[in-house]
Amino acid sequence: MANCKRDVRVGDKVFKYKKDLKEYIRKQIQEVKLEQDFLVELMQHHRTRKSDLYDSAGENLRFYVGKAACSPALFIRGNKDPISWCHAVDVVFAKDVKKLEKKDNVKYSIGCMRYEVRFGEGCTLKKFLRGRNGQRCSLCDKETSPQADHHPLRFEDIVYGFLEERKLSYEGLGRLLKKKADFGTGAKFRDRAFAKDWIIYHDARAQYRWLCKTCNIKGNTGVKKRKRR
Repeated sequence: MANCKRDVRVGDKVFKYKKDLKEYIRKQIQEVKLEQDFLVELMQHHRTRKSDLYDSAGENLRFYVGKAACSPALFIRGNKDPISWCHAVDVVFAKDVKKLEKKDNVKYSIGCMRYEVRFGEGCTLKKFLRGRNGQRCSLCDKETSPQADHHPLRFEDIVYGFLEERKLSYEGLGRLLKKKADFGTGAKFRDRAFAKDWIIYHDARAQYRWLCKTCNIKGNTGVKKRKRR
């Protein structure tokens, strides 16, 4: 995906590879030298944020660089939520936009599932995270800001089991309606009965361990990820 080759024109510039366009935008953000017209044209391809690009008079709103999760991110004036320029780039280079849309919907829904078990009332993960101070990584024994990891049963496998029992496909999961989350920039399910059912299923099976950021990113669990069907 990162090396997807396709001549894409944005403004007066042509990009053959997705990675080149991403690097071009990333440099603008890092140097805080934003090409406003270039970004407006690119963001026309964003599926959910196009309406945020203009004010009530139809004038383009300016982009600016801010911070999200301690990292530089792109924002639109008057909007507190960062905008995913990577999403716009993916759409520009996509050969099949509908297929990409379905994939994004599934990814978004799984993000909702993570939110529900992290912030839901009485969730086991919320209780586990309260004991973070002084914990060490289960793999390398480091004590630097450990993160919670599902173990031995992976989060992905709990999701898979839940969908199997509920006879719900990943595509069907992606079609479920969401709404803005109470915390952060995420989302949660509109159907609160579904959310509660998922939380109960998850918490009956989930166990956790502490991993440092490096080990968590590596995914060094000894268990292969299950492929989606």
